[in-house]
Amino acid sequence: MRRDQKQSRPVVERVEVRILLSTLAGGPRRPLSRGLVSVQASEPGLSDSEVSNPLYNPVGTPTRHQVALQRFQAGFQGTYTQGRGRFSGESQQLFIESSGTVKSVFLHGTAHLRVITPTDPTQPIGGQILLRDRNSSVPNQIGFNLIADQNADVDRAGRPVRLTIADLDENSTSGAYAGGSAEGVVLVRYSPGGVSLRRGAAKGKASIMIDAQVYAPGRTPF
Repeated sequence: MRRDQKQSRPVVERVEVRILLSTLAGGPRRPLSRGLVSVQASEPGLSDSEVSNPLYNPVGTPTRHQVALQRFQAGFQGTYTQGRGRFSGESQQLFIESSGTVKSVFLHGTAHLRVITPTDPTQPIGGQILLRDRNSSVPNQIGFNLIADQNADVDRAGRPVRLTIADLDENSTSGAYAGGSAEGVVLVRYSPGGVSLRRGAAKGKASIMIDAQVYAPGRTPF
């Protein structure tokens, strides 16, 4: 027997229109000025946009209490090595390995500072300082990106003595400071101790002092 075949037509059903917000679980790991929440519009005629997340991008003037919370002071003592650059565009490089304390953050920690001086005297010195807590149970790790002027911010040997904190390094910063922001200065003092026989690198002792304002989204505000 021949079975009758029913003709069928596709049916398009109306779908409820929704605007989807991206998840904030864990918070965006971006510097303060980049803390944005993506808003995607699925309704025809609406365009995608970005809105500021006030946790990572607060607006207005901080209270006196907040300014006190953001005060960041640290001191470290260690050794430095100063040598020739790694590439043709570098006149020298400097590395400091030290230990010390960050007030109200950790009592025993380490600081590794590395800076590069370009051969072009019009270009700024650039580098980074990475602070780590010796207590492995505490995840706080803080990285500052640094810049300095080749003429105004160095001593007679060309070593930087004053470095400006450009921002937090998002790749190396973790814990309560992830997604935050920073501004301030890093001051360095040197005590020469001779010249290494290896590639003529100068060595000696160094002290580091950090005075900054650091906004930490994950830090308890009370």
